Amino acid sequence: MRTNALRFLVSLFISCFFLVPLALIFAFQDKEESAVRIEQGAIDIKLQFTPQQYLNTSFRVSYTLHNPSDKPDSLTRTFPVSAPLRAMYNTKKPWCRILVDGKPVKYETQPVLKAATPFTGFRQFKNQDEWGDRLEALIQQDAELLGLVTKYRQLIRDPENLREISTTFESRVKNHLIYKSADNVSAAYHVARGDASLFDLIELMPEIDPKFRIDLPDSHRKYVSLLARSYSFAPYEKQWHAQADKWLAAKPDLAERIPKLRQAWDMQREPEELLKGPMLKYVHDNMGLSLQMSKQFVAYIQAGAYQPHPYLPSVSLMRTLFPDIDQEIKTEDNERSKKLAQWGFNESLVSPYTGKLIKYDTEPRRESNDFYSDPTVLDAIGQPQQAEFFSRRYRLNHNCQPVLISFAAPLQAKSHSKIVIEYDCHTDSFPNPWSSIQPDDITELSAVFPALQTVPVTVTCPATVQPIIAPAPQSVTKLENGGCRFETRVTNEATMLHFIAVNLSPHSHGYSFGNTPVELADIETVLKKTINITVRPLLMTKLFSRLRGKQAYQVGVNIQQEYPDFLDKYSRSRRPRRIDPDRVAETNKWIEAKGKSPKIISDSDFASLETIYKNKDYDPDISELQEFGKWQAFIKRLDQLDIAKLDVQEQMGRLFMLCTAGVDSKQNFARLLKLAESNPKHVNESLRIIEALQMDKSAALPFVLNQFDPDLPEKMRAKKLTAPAEVWQRRNQALRTLGSFRSPQTATRIIALIQSTDDSLSIQEAMEALSQMTLPEHFEELVRVSDHVAESSESAFIRYLELLVRSDHQKKAPPVLNRLRKKYPELAARITPFLAQYQTAEEIARAQTVYQNTKAQEEELQAAINVLFKYAEPTDIVKLASRKGLPQRMNQRLVRAIAEKGGDESAYPFVEAYYLEFIQGQKADNDLTCVSAFEEIGDQRAIPYLREIVKNSERKEDAAHAIGNIIFDKRSKRKIDYNKLQMLDENIHTIFRDPTYITEKERTKALDVLLKDPAESIERMFQHGALHSIIDAPDSQTYIMDRQVFSILNRFGDLPTRLILEKSEGCSLEKRYKIAEILAVLLPESRPLIEAATLDKTADYDRRATAQLALKMYKDR
Repeated sequence: MRTNALRFLVSLFISCFFLVPLALIFAFQDKEESAVRIEQGAIDIKLQFTPQQYLNTSFRVSYTLHNPSDKPDSLTRTFPVSAPLRAMYNTKKPWCRILVDGKPVKYETQPVLKAATPFTGFRQFKNQDEWGDRLEALIQQDAELLGLVTKYRQLIRDPENLREISTTFESRVKNHLIYKSADNVSAAYHVARGDASLFDLIELMPEIDPKFRIDLPDSHRKYVSLLARSYSFAPYEKQWHAQADKWLAAKPDLAERIPKLRQAWDMQREPEELLKGPMLKYVHDNMGLSLQMSKQFVAYIQAGAYQPHPYLPSVSLMRTLFPDIDQEIKTEDNERSKKLAQWGFNESLVSPYTGKLIKYDTEPRRESNDFYSDPTVLDAIGQPQQAEFFSRRYRLNHNCQPVLISFAAPLQAKSHSKIVIEYDCHTDSFPNPWSSIQPDDITELSAVFPALQTVPVTVTCPATVQPIIAPAPQSVTKLENGGCRFETRVTNEATMLHFIAVNLSPHSHGYSFGNTPVELADIETVLKKTINITVRPLLMTKLFSRLRGKQAYQVGVNIQQEYPDFLDKYSRSRRPRRIDPDRVAETNKWIEAKGKSPKIISDSDFASLETIYKNKDYDPDISELQEFGKWQAFIKRLDQLDIAKLDVQEQMGRLFMLCTAGVDSKQNFARLLKLAESNPKHVNESLRIIEALQMDKSAALPFVLNQFDPDLPEKMRAKKLTAPAEVWQRRNQALRTLGSFRSPQTATRIIALIQSTDDSLSIQEAMEALSQMTLPEHFEELVRVSDHVAESSESAFIRYLELLVRSDHQKKAPPVLNRLRKKYPELAARITPFLAQYQTAEEIARAQTVYQNTKAQEEELQAAINVLFKYAEPTDIVKLASRKGLPQRMNQRLVRAIAEKGGDESAYPFVEAYYLEFIQGQKADNDLTCVSAFEEIGDQRAIPYLREIVKNSERKEDAAHAIGNIIFDKRSKRKIDYNKLQMLDENIHTIFRDPTYITEKERTKALDVLLKDPAESIERMFQHGALHSIIDAPDSQTYIMDRQVFSILNRFGDLPTRLILEKSEGCSLEKRYKIAEILAVLLPESRPLIEAATLDKTADYDRRATAQLALKMYKDR
């Protein structure tokens, strides 16, 4: 007996602390040893959709029992299984099948851990019922906190009373409303409650006073309001409040409810403000709790006030506040982990971002899929770990249940038995890791096999499922049905397999990238450090979604090359943007044909190539990448072809496709050009290929120019020469090829060609090439050919003017433009808009003269109006007497200029004349221009016309609001440069834009403009855009994520920091964190100012606290 006990203790010690092969554990039953060993283990997992589109997972664990001894063995066998939840509690129905040598046997189950509350799995802790008392005792020790809690509990009232009063009031007020909309009812309710906003008053005033509305008896609403939702009516707020109160007081059925409503609402509002204001700040600032823990603390106070029975505080909060409870739970967790480890289980979840395991300190069910709260992500990007607990109660593993299965499997001496354990488990498909959608069911499954050194594992998935597997698979095989089989293994070091099923089916909840803000650099960093082949393609598609143009295409091509199987299943989940099956089939057929004979001759050949490459420089869709990937594979084969077996056209086609694909472009283009020069019989094909190439092909310009005589048409007209059809074909193709050049290196030769000929077609194609360039170094050369271009064609001349002005870096163009306008009066209308960029005042005066000239041609008149619209102020326009009889679009542009740039009463006659001629009594669809102009002018003479528009037009609200603004808007009229304001907003938008959308050069250019007037720029930033959204917008969900972008604020000196600190005065605790995040970005450049704010005892408390938090955030990083 002593011998058996000693053997048992030794075996237990070895199994607990050294995790020897589990066969030692299986081998004894009832304290007896067994020589039976486990061999040839395997785990096979198969996911498949049910007819209801649910995911069902089938597990098959198989191994061989080997009895090498000379004695039979009939002991009971035990094996650990990561079982579905129902296995813990459902003992009536079999949930799995055990086969011994192919025959089913009975089994019994026992949980590795003692079950907690049935069906919920929540853990119960030692003395947990006393936690509330301990927290109350802690509150009693702090007099100030006790005062806040006591006051809150005294103020809190049952909300049922408020609901009853509110419902009664809302039903009664409808009887007094003309238009019984929810907005009107809500506005009246807020007025009665005593907390109406300006917008509530704007909504309700048309119901109170007829002067604020225009009645429309035949309409659904019965009237249209004169008041737009605008803060410009703020001066009337006090007056309208009194008027609204008087209106309610005149209604006896409402008046008698108002005191009760206000009393009930005050009783409800005051404790809420106390809880989320002073109390939340106090526990955060004085008890040293984090923002999350502070929220949990006040949540306990809030919930306890409403609960009829004692409400337990969260586990996280108790562990944070009481070290002894934290230590007790740690001790219990350690014991729990040891029990699980004996059987190969671990307490971990797999990260959907890195594929690494995360040890859970709370409940293992995923409460959030946050990239920046994932410990493995934070480790990869070098940010501090978040050591906070979030769950209210600990839960046993919701994703899998550690269960021991016992069954009989007698073995004869020196014999083997095949054991198979099969069971199913329903799983909820995991949404996109970047999505905020939270699954309701089990999302992570697992399996264990702790007995052997290495056990192979296969996970087979349908065509639309991408698993996330740990340990990371070594290989993946695509199956005939479109599914994939991943192969990995578990070992003595990694005895537990974890996997998540990401459903890419278009019929699922939808695999989208969500709105969670993630910095581009952080995705790239995690991707570089991640090797798991089931996670990398998900990271790459997230990166793909953030990039644009060529960068996106390169990432897409990398996905196609590294993970073609993933791309196939991912493409199925997307709605193709430009792909249709017929065209894909046609392209595949074309690629197959070119693999046999790479000739590129026909229009359809060039069209097929264009189809493959046309979206490369734009935002590609993931569905296009498969097609592009097939082309990349074809290019590799093409590069390895034996050119000795190809004819000239096939060699040209091969070289053309290699150049197009970017394969040794420079060398292959040189070979192509040499081939073209040595094969004059194929010159047209050569020219067509050179034309289609989108690369630097300046070396081919001499060859192209040698293929045509620019003066051939003139010689033919003079009957000095006759030319066969093939000469004309070659000439026309050479000219089209000439127009395709884009390199400034070719500019001198092309400009020389223009100067040497009067042929209109040659000049047009030459300008087609030059118009795509900017040529400051060739400005004088361009000036010398001005007459040649002006006398050729109007389209070429317009391109020439654009090129000349674009290349004029030294402002030398005005004399040239003035000379051309004087010499070619028929082109004056084309030249004038370009001259206006240089001599604005002179051109405005000239445009005014042209407008008043009744003999001016329509084209010249249109050019004058364009100048006035773009450059003139309203004061310049009102000097004009409105001309009748012009096309409507002309005067409409001038009215638009008044509307957009602002005008005073002097502009009224011009707009009135336009209204009388084109709007009044007509079914006009462009009356909004007139409405905006009347509103901007603010002249009350326009009100009758606006009333006509209300009654006769679809623009009822616009015209009515214009009337309201004319009558009631008390803003001081000040001249606003809208063009300047627009440019300011555009530049502000540019500097804060996602770096994947713009180049650093564009950002620097915008920054340089803003730095010319830093104060004005910063003021505008706080009024509109990202900074405004983060700091000032109520209930804003915008957070600073891309710190690299917002660090650009440092270029504006201390001004942003000073203004941001001012915004922090009196702010809420959550707003404090948002503002501190921005201040942390402005460190260390603004450190002296922020440190000074932390030490200023005379400053606002929240300002000091925000500065202190910013310094802490910066230090933590």
